[in-house]
Amino acid sequence: MKKYGLFNNLRWYLTYLRKDEPSLAWTATGLAIDKAAAALLGVFTPALLVGAIVQHATLGEFAWLAGLTGLGLAITSEVDYLLMTHDNVKSTKLRTVIEMDFHQKQWDLDYDQISSGKVQGLAHTAFSKGLSWTYAGAEAIYIYGRGSLIDIATLLVFLATLSTVIPWVFALVLLSAAISYAGLSWYRKWYQTNNVNWNKLSRQQAYISRNAYALENGKDIRMFGMAGWYHTHLDRLLSLQDAWQCRNSLRHFLGTQVGELAGLCRDALVYGSLVIAVTQGSLSIAQFTLMFGMTSGFITLLDQLLKDFSGLQTASIDLQELREFMTLKPRTPARPLTTSEQTQLAQRPVTIHFDHVTFRYPEAKTASLKDVSFTLEAGQKLAIVGVNGAGKSTLARLMMGLLHPTSGTILINGLNADLLPLATRFSLFAPVFQETIVLALSLADNVALTNPPQHQRVESALKDAGLADFVATLPQKAHTPMTRYTRDDGIELSGGQSQKLMLARALYKDAPVLVLDEPTAALDAIAENEVYQEYAQLASGKTSLFISHRLASTRFCDTILFMDHGQVLESGTHDQLIANNGRYAQMYHIQSKYYQPEAKEVPANDNL
Repeated sequence: MKKYGLFNNLRWYLTYLRKDEPSLAWTATGLAIDKAAAALLGVFTPALLVGAIVQHATLGEFAWLAGLTGLGLAITSEVDYLLMTHDNVKSTKLRTVIEMDFHQKQWDLDYDQISSGKVQGLAHTAFSKGLSWTYAGAEAIYIYGRGSLIDIATLLVFLATLSTVIPWVFALVLLSAAISYAGLSWYRKWYQTNNVNWNKLSRQQAYISRNAYALENGKDIRMFGMAGWYHTHLDRLLSLQDAWQCRNSLRHFLGTQVGELAGLCRDALVYGSLVIAVTQGSLSIAQFTLMFGMTSGFITLLDQLLKDFSGLQTASIDLQELREFMTLKPRTPARPLTTSEQTQLAQRPVTIHFDHVTFRYPEAKTASLKDVSFTLEAGQKLAIVGVNGAGKSTLARLMMGLLHPTSGTILINGLNADLLPLATRFSLFAPVFQETIVLALSLADNVALTNPPQHQRVESALKDAGLADFVATLPQKAHTPMTRYTRDDGIELSGGQSQKLMLARALYKDAPVLVLDEPTAALDAIAENEVYQEYAQLASGKTSLFISHRLASTRFCDTILFMDHGQVLESGTHDQLIANNGRYAQMYHIQSKYYQPEAKEVPANDNL
């Protein structure tokens, strides 16, 4: 992974700042000036008041002096409050801008990129360390950068006085600061090298916690007694995280203690020298008060600068994964279609051709799809059948653009599909997957997935999907909220109803290609056959792809491809394949007994 230096990360952040929240530059500058003024008032006020007492000032003169200095401190305090309030709000808002860009990047990346384990791990760490809270990298770099700017501005004012009055004090403070910086640098080096272990543990804990409390997992956790399994793994991860945190805390403690010891020696020498000077009469009480305040303020500011600068460098380390993630580029080029390409792609029905397509998942030892060639003709109903793991769903995902071929070409209406903009390619397909995703929105919103939904189209889709009678019984009809995640009056759908909702969603989209990727896998064989027959009627006039591991469900299709181990072994109509008496025929005859009305149901994962 590329390493981004501190100044590179600062330039990156300042680009966002200038574009989205330029007022932060002014508030940071104002805070630096105000803090310097407040620090000077804090140093000179005690010296002035002590001097007035020593010089026997009248009560009125003392009151005026105390009032003016007090007013100055009050003004600087109020200005600090106003500027900090504005600054905190705007810096948090800027972090949300960066967060939105982060999420947009997730959407922009191709599905096969963002679904890979490597990119998922990078995204998790990028968000956790860079965006998850106020002191994550993307906001911490501003907070500590602003603090460093304020510290430097105030120190410059102090240096102009202290270095000329007591130069040896100036030199001693800088020496102790150098020692303290060395100790913190030692710790940061360890942190940068070892925080990858923390990232790994954090991802694992997030997975365990997310799945343990997922509502859809509740039945399995209880029925199979998995609570102990979750507790065991979570305890193990927490123990490993505690061990890492102990090592981290120990090294941070040792790194800071080097500076603390150097500071203790520095303070003993500096303050001891001032006390001796007063006792010997070489410094007046007023001068001692001034020098003591300036020295104390200078030391405090320098210590604060070290802490802020150390925090700035740590924030820069925490930005590494976020910067790396934001540089990822989608595989599919973002280019506009030419007029001729638009005309060619707009032809209906759609024709899709696979030309010697091979696909292997990243880090997989063998290909999931091997040298597959076929043509899904315009308006044709094509069935992809075979046992589980034959590569059927992989083929469908390649067709829709969720995956990209390792080799070979997919053509849509004669155009190279991998050169089409993803949004354009996705608009061609209306898929119904095995998984049912019901969002915490209204029923109509779940069907349309657009805002606002066209209610006449929603009603038509619900009717065609066989949900109209059920919707009529709901108190709010199509406006009824789904799930109880966000609404107490939300409803939960049964498995069959959820699957019909997915079909209604596909019908509402009204794309030219309908893809059914084993959406009835949870149904018995006879029910699946009936549903597929209904789907076939709804697919009239569209190019359609039907996927199943049950062969009788797809007898109505124009062409059937029989797949095994990522290869197309046989193709033809149902009657042709039966006549060939090959693998398809053998598998069909074995399964056929389950398609009799009096037959018992077969398991949903039947691999026959």
